[in-house]
Amino acid sequence: MKKILLLILVSLGLQLQAQTLCDYTYTIGNQSQFEVAIPITGNGILNAVPLYVWTTIGMNTYEDSCFSGPCTHIIYNPLLEDTATTCISYIENGVDTFICCFEQYWDGQFWQRQMMFQPWFSCDSITYTASQGNLMFEVGLSNYNPVADSLDVFWSVCNATSCYSGEGQFNAFPQIILTDTLKVCYDAFYYYSDTTALCNHCDSMVYSPAVGDWILYNTQNNNVGIEELVIDRVNDNKIYDMLGRELSEIPTGVLYIKNRRFYFKTKR
Repeated sequence: MKKILLLILVSLGLQLQAQTLCDYTYTIGNQSQFEVAIPITGNGILNAVPLYVWTTIGMNTYEDSCFSGPCTHIIYNPLLEDTATTCISYIENGVDTFICCFEQYWDGQFWQRQMMFQPWFSCDSITYTASQGNLMFEVGLSNYNPVADSLDVFWSVCNATSCYSGEGQFNAFPQIILTDTLKVCYDAFYYYSDTTALCNHCDSMVYSPAVGDWILYNTQNNNVGIEELVIDRVNDNKIYDMLGRELSEIPTGVLYIKNRRFYFKTKR
């Protein structure tokens, strides 16, 4: 039965044109035990695959790994709770991470959706600027779509000898001089309508006297004596919640962020 269900999921993932990632899932079963089916989206707009799924019902949380493929998620409800919240993490093209969540309630016969969220979003919609403004190197994040409810951005700008960090949508780095070759990186935590996306990106840059501004290193032709910087980004093992606030200890039963990755500690 489960193999047939997975085949149906793959077919649905190739055919449906839903507007949210959670639109692809559906629930079967009764109040005491039910199952959420999770396909690969593959709709031609967003090629996302599920990684991990968890459902909180009453005092219990159930989790399953999808291993980048269609999967099914079984929830046991012996106390006959009548509401449940399910969240799924997806990854697109091995880079962008997305989370969608939805609530369900038992109507006496079936599990029904109470609310859904997860507007389509891609890290490709984010751009940033790097320029020599006000006599110092400046960076800024812009053009993200849809507009975020909130946005946490962490910058790392490195020359051949040092790395400098910044936080916020716009930052200035007076330490940078025009003869530097730079590695510019950002981690952007994007929050919109209970959706979270983590976007990160790095570029090597040099200052072009001809252009009068900073340009991408790979746009230079036949430069000699300048090697592209390779910077190992330091993992500080700090823990943050989904709003970007630093935590003193690992939380239980909720998603948290450590070294720019999502983690989830189960309740015991």
